[in-house]
Amino acid sequence: MGGGDATDDFPHSSFLAEIIGEYRSGKYADHAIDLVFNGDTFDFLKLPVDGKYPFHIDSKTALAKLAIVAAAHGAFFAAIRDFLLGGKGPRRVHFVVGNHDAELLFTGVKKELGRLCGADDHIHFPGDQLRIGPVHIEHGHQFDPLFYMDPQRPFISADPEPLLNLSWAAIGLLQVVIPMHPQLAFYERLLPKDELMRLIPELTELFNAVAWRYWTREFWRAYLIQKDPVLDFSWGILKEVVRRFLFTNSEVEIDKLRLSNTVTNGSAQLFVTGHLHQIAHHWIGEKRIIQNGAMRDEYRILSGGASFTPILKTWIEIQLDQDERIVEVTTRERRGPARPAEEIPDTIFDLAPRVRKMLAGLGDRAEDQAAQKAQERQESDK
Repeated sequence: MGGGDATDDFPHSSFLAEIIGEYRSGKYADHAIDLVFNGDTFDFLKLPVDGKYPFHIDSKTALAKLAIVAAAHGAFFAAIRDFLLGGKGPRRVHFVVGNHDAELLFTGVKKELGRLCGADDHIHFPGDQLRIGPVHIEHGHQFDPLFYMDPQRPFISADPEPLLNLSWAAIGLLQVVIPMHPQLAFYERLLPKDELMRLIPELTELFNAVAWRYWTREFWRAYLIQKDPVLDFSWGILKEVVRRFLFTNSEVEIDKLRLSNTVTNGSAQLFVTGHLHQIAHHWIGEKRIIQNGAMRDEYRILSGGASFTPILKTWIEIQLDQDERIVEVTTRERRGPARPAEEIPDTIFDLAPRVRKMLAGLGDRAEDQAAQKAQERQESDK
């Protein structure tokens, strides 16, 4: 959930409220229920504050972002309040940290969320992972090298206030990609990304050009002159961030070997992860991994870009018995509400002229392209 406008990837809090409301009565009424939001519940990462996309995130900035979301998604918070009051069984709500809502680590944000949800003692913030009986739940960005955040050092000491110790990818996206999001928001929701880049090749050229100009100008001024404590990555890392954004289905990846080792060495029987925006499951011995998909608005490209179709919203139900044994796992999928017609182009090619105009505004790039190749050769030789 973002700011409720055309850049919000999930402006459907009333739809989500209806789903949450289903767990208040009927067959769920007498059950103890844990409602888990498994990371990226709030799209703080892409929310502007005073028209800018800051990568110095202190408590004040984080609370400003939460206020924007709260103003746009009142139905969601009302649904949480009603959920906690409904049914005979106990109710708990958990907000797991994802790579888009690391601001949940701030104490002030936790307190404000508790107030918005109307019941502080039933709202829980387990950090980047949660264990309920035999089930381990986490968003999954901690298995992604570019989005990994040091759990022992979530903040950077700075004057006057601590700042979020953001991942390389978060900083790269905030500095290069996200400022273009208002103009290209619909493109960012199209899958598969590799087909999109093949059909609109100017997108690759645009993002690479903007990334290089940032790297050779703003980055070094902040890093060397201002000695910014948040910045610490190479051109190769920045280029990988942009590559991921352009060519993977959700700008993210997971280190499968590390995930497999974690599951194998852990005691949980079921490991639930997100991050990849896809439903999937597989077994490692007697243990199972489930990817819980996503609820954001995404569309699958059809007919060579001539049309596209909405991807269903997904979530998972896990039922435990009184002995905390898993007795049922259900993946649920539902078509979400349509976005306003004016936000939906007829084909993916309708937005191509906007991309070309943005690219033309960068001027001649021959010198930049030559310098970029030289930098890549230099880094590959190290």
